[in-house]
Formats: sequence, C-alpha cells, structure tokens
Amino acid sequence: MMVVNFILSYFSLTTGIMWFVAGSIGVGGAMIVSNLINKNKFLEYLGQISLLILCIHGPIYRVVVKIMSILINVNTDIIRQNFLMTIIVVIITLSICSIAYKIIIYIAPWMLGKRKNSL
Repeated sequence: MMVVNFILSYFSLTTGIMWFVAGSIGVGGAMIVSNLINKNKFLEYLGQISLLILCIHGPIYRVVVKIMSILINVNTDIIRQNFLMTIIVVIITLSICSIAYKIIIYIAPWMLGKRKNSL
C-alpha cells in the first residue's frame, strides 16, 4: 500500500480525485497493519492515554528539546533534524506523559473521565 502511494506521489497523481484514492489506500494499509499487530499492550496503553498526550506533549517536547540542546551543547535544530536524537526526544516525552497520566489518575481522575476508585 505504501509503495502504491509512493508511486502515485512520484508521478504527481495525488491531486483531485486521486486524494480520495490515496486516502483509501492509506486506510486499507492501516487496516492491514492493525490486523497484523492484533494485540499489543504498549500500543493499547498509548491509546488509553492518547488524549492526555495530545493535550500536554507540546510544552513537554519543547522543554525536552531545549534541555537536550543545553546538555550536549548543540542548536535545537540539530536535535530536530537528527533521527536518533528525535527518537530519544519522543521516548522521553512519552515517558513524561505516562508519568503525568498516573499522577492525574491518582489526584483528579475526573479530568480524564474516570471515577475515583478506578486505579
């Protein structure tokens, strides 16, 4: 599916109705991948905390990038452009978001639509 979309994009066939075709191919590919993965505890956990990640990852990401740039004495653009550094930033950001989820569930579960006794 990804190869077909790449070929469509390479030949500039992603305008007009081809947006629909490319989108449909992407949805089909996502369905195939989700059926192949089936059950994955880590992805299920990320799905459960996705609303919190969406809400708080921006500021955390910026702080993590700035701290890493200070620690290794490089510009923040270098961290954003380096694949390994980007993966490290993502892992740190998701870890902080996961810790924040645990804290919020303990202190104010109603913020995430949970009841007090649902730890």
